[in-house]
Amino acid sequence: MTEIIKGINTAAITHENRFMAIAVKIRTPQGDDALYYMQNVVIRDVLLIMNNKFRAVVENMKLQGEAYKAQLVADNQALLNNLPAIQQQELQNPDPARRVMSVALKQECEHFTLIAALQSGHVDIINFSNNQAEFVIHAITQALQNAGDKEAFIHLCGALDYIPLYDTGFSNINELDYQQYPHEAWRQALFPNYVGILFNYQTAEGDKILRGAVVKTYLKAESPEIQSIAGRMVNLLPHYKALQEQHQLKQIFCRDIQATSDQPLSTEQCLRPLRDYYLEMTAKLQNGEKR
Repeated sequence: MTEIIKGINTAAITHENRFMAIAVKIRTPQGDDALYYMQNVVIRDVLLIMNNKFRAVVENMKLQGEAYKAQLVADNQALLNNLPAIQQQELQNPDPARRVMSVALKQECEHFTLIAALQSGHVDIINFSNNQAEFVIHAITQALQNAGDKEAFIHLCGALDYIPLYDTGFSNINELDYQQYPHEAWRQALFPNYVGILFNYQTAEGDKILRGAVVKTYLKAESPEIQSIAGRMVNLLPHYKALQEQHQLKQIFCRDIQATSDQPLSTEQCLRPLRDYYLEMTAKLQNGEKR
């Protein structure tokens, strides 16, 4: 049986009221305490993983009912009973060797493993049960809230339901000038669906679809929440922020991109359907149609 952590505690490290990192102290299965320091990229990866596992917990709760819920409460209480203390000096003088440079995920059934690569060159293996995911999410988000840096909190916690893969303009439809956002295989595997998104702006020449994107997400194109993802992309990705200064975003169009296997889609398999969707919707706009 996989030995999982016994406890976890977090605290924010700030400088001049700006969030810098979080200290994460874990009580190991052997009862020892291990301290880690995590910055933005690693924090977001950990939150993506924990959010994914918590979704599995929610589904299990629907299927298994009160017995599963009782076990979940017991598991969370066990973590609460084993909070390792974080000392002030550990926040004021963080040890660079304990900085986590990257994490990777090893999937199991009811358990999962974080593989943490440290600045020292060491690799630590940290085992969790799915039932611990909600507690870990709360511990990290509470530390971020305590930091008082609202921008950092929104950046790290506001995009856990998707990852961007590509984003492109359409000035040259025969050779798209696209931006790719590379993701390791484990990160892509967290999300089951590909969705193409088109952004229609009001310009001096009329309505025009100026940019498009492909994301991986838990959602399908017809889900109302996909509009929220598109809205957040407009505020986060540089090309869209620049467009917002020139044109008013009028409408967002979304379509599922089909994948026939569990293997990640290639650039061609993502961008060709997006290009075809752009041509279709542009023709409809020119004919006065809205969908």
